Amino acid sequence: MKELIVIQGVGQAEVEQLLKQVAQGLDPEASITSLQLFATRRADTFAVRPSRLCEGWDFSDLCLHLKAALAAHSGITAQAWLQLPSDTMNGLPAHQMLCIGFDRPSPDELTITDPDGTCYEFILYTDEESGEEFVQAEPAGTGEYHARPKLQLQPLCHIAVGERRPFKRLRRLYEKMWESDSEWIVGLVSILSIVAFFALIIVAILGAWDFSETVLPLSIPALAPFVCFAAVGLILALLNVTFKKWNFWGRFVYSTIATAIVTGLLMVAVFSTNRLIPAADPVVGQGVVTRHIENKGSNSYYIDVTAPVKGTIYFRMHGDGHLRIGDTVSLTLRRGIFGMYHTQSVKGANS
Repeated sequence: MKELIVIQGVGQAEVEQLLKQVAQGLDPEASITSLQLFATRRADTFAVRPSRLCEGWDFSDLCLHLKAALAAHSGITAQAWLQLPSDTMNGLPAHQMLCIGFDRPSPDELTITDPDGTCYEFILYTDEESGEEFVQAEPAGTGEYHARPKLQLQPLCHIAVGERRPFKRLRRLYEKMWESDSEWIVGLVSILSIVAFFALIIVAILGAWDFSETVLPLSIPALAPFVCFAAVGLILALLNVTFKKWNFWGRFVYSTIATAIVTGLLMVAVFSTNRLIPAADPVVGQGVVTRHIENKGSNSYYIDVTAPVKGTIYFRMHGDGHLRIGDTVSLTLRRGIFGMYHTQSVKGANS
């Protein structure tokens, strides 16, 4: 379904503020997830196109909310275009770009005109057998049809609709999987995407563990990775906001999480592979405890390895194991395919 709204007589900052007001009034559980703002060849004319989660008939709600918002702004006009699929909605013609006007005085009515100039109005009918009421579009005179303007290829910004409710949206998709032959595919793909996202997070955490237990020539503070992720996310968010006019905080959170996941996957590719594919038999090395971090259910230590190579590891001991700062420990190390030593076990001098 092709949908487009054109707003005239307004600047970019004002139209963004207007669309944010409209987006807040839309139902967050509907199929429209965001509004894309496009520039046209005229500086005072902008186009709006809804982004959809799945097919739905809520474009008229968007038009009515915009019409209500325009009532408080003099000098701003709007028109919309809608092309219906083969199954016509309430008597409107299919496969034609219908022009929707906002010039009716009634706040809950729109003017709909087809390319032939036929104007339609909606009439309430009652089914004689069931007694149910339904709305039917009927031709009602002629009207002026306007052609759509040409748009730039890239949107200026994306404006989110309503409050973000990912779990409710996921539940709604699951419920809609069985409503039609096409929408269940969208729902299934969305559910699989969310499962894959959490699977990537788990894999990234496993890669971080293998990284911490690999003997490296430097000691990395516990909070350093989070600071680096936030810094990279901040830089990417500033670049996205500067060049694509997106929401800063949303892009910051997205960029930070994406950076952390990508870094974790790189750790899996390097350090987990180094652990799983040995290049030599295990050897016993020596180390000294330099820092102790006590967590629930486990004890974590920074250990300076002195032999057979020099470096630092961050090792977690589960259970009752406890070491003190300055203790000399015995480490079981194994060199992997990439030449780095991975720690298999740590034992105190008295163990």
